[in-house]
Amino acid sequence: MKRFLSLILCLTMILSLASVANAEHYSNFADVTPDSWYYEDVDNAVRLGIINGKTDTTFAPEDNLTYAEAIKLAACMYQLYKDGSVYLLSGGNPWYQIYVDYAKDHGIITENFFYKVSNINEKATRAGYMEIFANALPDEALEGINNVPDGSIPDVPMVHEGAIGIYKLYRAGILTGVDAKHNCKPEDNIKRCEVAAIITRMMNENVRIKFSMGESAEKPKTEEPKVEEPKLEIPKDAEFAPEIKEDEASTQKAETPDMYEPFEIVVEPERIDSADEGETLTYTVKASGGKTPYTYQWVSRGWHNQTTAIQESEYAKGTKTNTLSLTFSMDN
Repeated sequence: MKRFLSLILCLTMILSLASVANAEHYSNFADVTPDSWYYEDVDNAVRLGIINGKTDTTFAPEDNLTYAEAIKLAACMYQLYKDGSVYLLSGGNPWYQIYVDYAKDHGIITENFFYKVSNINEKATRAGYMEIFANALPDEALEGINNVPDGSIPDVPMVHEGAIGIYKLYRAGILTGVDAKHNCKPEDNIKRCEVAAIITRMMNENVRIKFSMGESAEKPKTEEPKVEEPKLEIPKDAEFAPEIKEDEASTQKAETPDMYEPFEIVVEPERIDSADEGETLTYTVKASGGKTPYTYQWVSRGWHNQTTAIQESEYAKGTKTNTLSLTFSMDN
């Protein structure tokens, strides 16, 4: 009797100097077309396992983000940064409870949050979601790269209850404001398509935006002490050494190490749709180029493209190598 598999195995390879070109797109939503300005951001956030669609085929990009969704996104970003993958899965009642508990346990939100927000399912204000996102990553992951002095955001004075989080995200290059003056519009709502772009900047330091909202303080100018240049006197009776001709070999340019070859997966794991009871299946992946050694982590992808790291067990061997062995049983 065959047991049909409900998961597709995929490989997450963490490489410091490698990128995969023409990667598969995961945002297969009817309402997110390739010509949408947010297409790549939605695709990236889905690929990371941080955001999902409202259904299997719809993302609802124009819907406003709710506080429950903001907490879920923040919890997933924190877990991805700390653990390397997202394995939090909804399914409880209410659906967001697992994310709320995780966020409270890791300091993303506090009990004070619930005094300010009476209904977690209501639309999040821009200031509200920013306050949550400012705690979604540790401070070292949100270091300031921009000069944004206190009080420089026109509509966010430092007495605003969300000022600390808002200024933190501005300084880190996550946010720039809604206009040329960098206004924040803290009481407005934010659309799901807009937050996808913010997730991209949160998780990828290379795409954060650099700007300045103030003059850097000038250092006081100090007069450099004058130092007399040394003079070289050559004795009149000095004899000069004969000119030495360079050997042709010595004039050749020194060799420089080759650049890394482009990273590519040369052997992809074979898809297997069914297995006998107790049968052991083996999946292998091989890559070339990029920076070695590679780091491997096998994950499973289920509904809504949610990814879960496969843990080493008696049924799963080699979860952090290039070869994975799975033994299927009706009980596991």
